[in-house]
Order: sequence, then structure tokens, then C-alpha cells
Amino acid sequence: MQAIGLALSFLKDIWWILAPFILFLIFRSTWLVYVQSAYLSAISWILLEIKIPKEVGKPPQAMEQIFAGFHGIKSRIDIIDKYWIGKVQLWFSCEMVGRGGTISFFIWTPAQFRNLVEAQVYAQYPESEIREVPDYTSAMPLDIPNSDTDLFGTELALAKDDGYPIRSYKEFAIEDIEEETQKVDPLSALAEVLSSLKEGEEIWIQYLVRPAGDEWKDAGQRIIDKLIGRKAKKKKSLLEEIMSELGEYLGHFKQAIFGSSASEERYEKSDDNGDKTNWTNLTQGEKDIVNAIENNIAKLGFDTAIRILYIAKRDMFQQSTIAALNGVYKQFNTQNMNGFKRVNLTGGAYIFKKTRELQMKRNIQLRYRMRQKPDPQMYKFTPYDFLLSPLQKNEHAIFTLNIEELATIYHFPGGVVTTLSMPRVEAKKGGPPVNLPFA
Repeated sequence: MQAIGLALSFLKDIWWILAPFILFLIFRSTWLVYVQSAYLSAISWILLEIKIPKEVGKPPQAMEQIFAGFHGIKSRIDIIDKYWIGKVQLWFSCEMVGRGGTISFFIWTPAQFRNLVEAQVYAQYPESEIREVPDYTSAMPLDIPNSDTDLFGTELALAKDDGYPIRSYKEFAIEDIEEETQKVDPLSALAEVLSSLKEGEEIWIQYLVRPAGDEWKDAGQRIIDKLIGRKAKKKKSLLEEIMSELGEYLGHFKQAIFGSSASEERYEKSDDNGDKTNWTNLTQGEKDIVNAIENNIAKLGFDTAIRILYIAKRDMFQQSTIAALNGVYKQFNTQNMNGFKRVNLTGGAYIFKKTRELQMKRNIQLRYRMRQKPDPQMYKFTPYDFLLSPLQKNEHAIFTLNIEELATIYHFPGGVVTTLSMPRVEAKKGGPPVNLPFA
């Protein structure tokens, strides 16, 4: 009690010093919400449906190139843009919807980027068809769940730091295989689940993607430095800079004469502080992890949020469908790298269970409908988190995936997926023959 009294007395004496800082923080947050809301309210958004020809046989690399093109919307936001204009980095929502045994692909985009989206898709899928359509979510009542319809929802997060890669399409044995029956598409399992839905059942899958900067690459490099025992960098003197350049030159000379892998050449030598790394002491598995992280952060990245909704009539609602969806995303997990885990589940509350779970379901549906931007501020812990089960805590569900990882979980399946039932372009678009005679 004495300690509390002393603390209160201390605060009483200095409150006038702390108050301006506290008021400034409150004002800054409130102002940011105001100007960013005004900025976003002026943005016009459209929903584009993509239909692919039946005979399309392109691998996920095509979608990787599309995401690389999408990264071009990344913009520089200075302090005036942020605090006066309210400018934020815009984003896309790549969506898959299963209804009554059919699968549809959509891209939700600011109207100003429509030409960009169409150009990137047509560049990889020239015979595809892209058209603007009404938002499919608007056909679903806002009061779900209700007496007639139930809902399950979840968001996904990475199990480890962003630098660790998930299992990508390159590990699904689809490369360098000529026999169609031997190919494996990463979306085969998901296509099976979506195409098995009956009338009255729907699955909505949403991938919100926003171009990321280099911060996640720096974080990945710090993981590598920790694994190889490299110390934090310190500023070099002029002499150290000269000796470093000389050492790099000699390293290239050694590689030219004797040959060496990129990782070995990079890590076997001393680090920037002149200290030896422990590269040679790493196990082969640990070296593989270092190489995998290097390859992962070498590609363009997107801040990503993933939402999944399963909506069905109460008499048709299947827990097995939820389990199947969970199994679909387990296939992208690797034991020593990364994978997905479910967070923000629409269930698991301990206190006022029925009321709270109802609100959870309506909240996640609203976030889906709004295509709420990938923003860590959405997932800050609240004082009420203790009322939730450990599975339901408002976890940070924003992470970074590179374009290869995104293309793995979202691409247009080809002939490999035999169970796929999706709207397709029935015939190729083409002009008349060049030698067609005139009347």
C-alpha cells in the first residue's frame, strides 16, 4: 500500500508533464482514423470475375507473374500523405467461392486499377474472360447466423516468422512431368471440397494482398544471422571497408578457381565484424533452412490476410466440411519451415457463450464483406481477451507471403484438377482467318 501511495504521489506531481504526450497520442490516433476513413471512402471498388478456358493448362508460375505485376501499385507515402491526406497503401482481394458444386474466381480491386488487373490476367491467360459483376456477398442476409442458416468462420496466420516459407507449388511434383495423370496441383484438395458442396451450402475464401516493403526481408535476414551465429553489424572504419572489399575480391577468385555454392561462399567467411560464423557447424537440415529463407525473401512480398467462411442451411451444415477445409491448408505446412494455423475462430468463448459466438460470426462476416484492409491495428489485444478461450484470442493475422507462396494458394487450376466445376469460357476468342475472301 505504501508503494502505491508513493506512485500516486509521484504521478500527482508530474501529471502536467505527461498529459500533453498522452493527449497527443490520443489525438494522433483519432486524426489518423478520420483522414484515412475519408481517403478510403473516396475510393471506388469493383468486383471482377475471371473465367478461364476449359483447355487451359498453365502452371502456377503464370499466377506468380500476375502477382508480380500487382506489386506495381506500391506507392510511397510520406508524412504529409499519411497525416494530412490520409493516404494508405491500397490492396486487392483475390477470392474463391464455392456454391452448389461450382467454383468461381474473383478479384476485388480499386476501379483505378482495373486496367492493370485485366492486363496482367490477359498477359498470362489471353483467352480468358473478365467481367465486372455485382458483389456476391450482398445476396447473403446480414443477420446470419439466424434460425435458418448457420456460419463458421476463421482467419489464418503463419505458425512461424514470415521469413520461413510454406510449402510451395514447386514441391508438389508438378514440374518437369509430361504425363498429365502424374501432375499434382496444390488446389486439387480445395477444388474437391468446393465442388462437393450442395445447394444451400457456400464457402467463401478471401486473400487480401497489399504490396509489402523490405521490412519483412530484413526480418528474414535477422533470422539467418541468428541461425549462423552472425553478430549484429557495426559501423566499419575506412580501413575495415578496404579490407572487406579485398576479402570479397579474394572470395570471388576462390569461387572462380575451385567453385563453391552461394551459401557456402557467403557464410563460410568471416562476418562483417571479423568474427567467424558457425556455418560449417550447422547440420544439413539447418543449412537447408538458411537456404530456404534466403530464397523466400529474395522474391516480392505481399502483406496478406486470409479469411474463410462456410455458410449453410442448418439442416445441411456439416462439421466434416470444416474439418476438410482445415486439412486443405495443412498440406502447405512443413515440419521444419512454416505453415498455417487457424486464428480468430467463430467459437470457443467461455463466458456468455451463445451471445459472444453469435457476435463473432457476424463480425467476421462483416470483415469479409468490407474486404477490410490488412492492418495489424485490427488485431490488437483488448482487456476482454481473458473471456475467450486460447483458440479464440484476437491473434495477429497479418503476415507476409512472397509471390510464389501466393500463387500456390491462389491460381486458376488447369486440366490437372479433374473434379473442378467452374464457369469457363466455352470457346476461344479469335478473329477471322487472314485469307478469308471478300464478297
